Amino acid sequence: PIAGFLCLHQNKSDSAPVLHASPTPCVPTTLDAEGNALSAMLDKYEVFIGTTRLAFDNKEQAERFCLAYAEEIARDLSTTVWDAEQLKFAMPSSEDIEDAPPAMKLAVGDICYRFCEDGSEPPVNLRSLCP
Repeated sequence: PIAGFLCLHQNKSDSAPVLHASPTPCVPTTLDAEGNALSAMLDKYEVFIGTTRLAFDNKEQAERFCLAYAEEIARDLSTTVWDAEQLKFAMPSSEDIEDAPPAMKLAVGDICYRFCEDGSEPPVNLRSLCP
């Protein structure tokens, strides 16, 4: 997957758009689902992966996730279709993390992230709970 912005430049042919690629498949957005401006102080930091919108508590959290996702894509060359829609179910909310009981604290060797494109295993994203 690739993400970025396709732009037409002044004094150039409309048939020659330029792709400004991002380093990850994530594209940040400044608009909510209804088209209203997001507030950097009040709203979550949102990105698109394809047509899937994901929300993070802050920009740093989004960047860490997006870089890890890009690395996972690069490692798994056998997968030809990456369905970002499934990522929504793998991401814990900030409330889930804050309210995690002591038993939810992960030990060394526990699975803290798993995403199976074919759905053979349930997704797991507990990286924020890793020791």
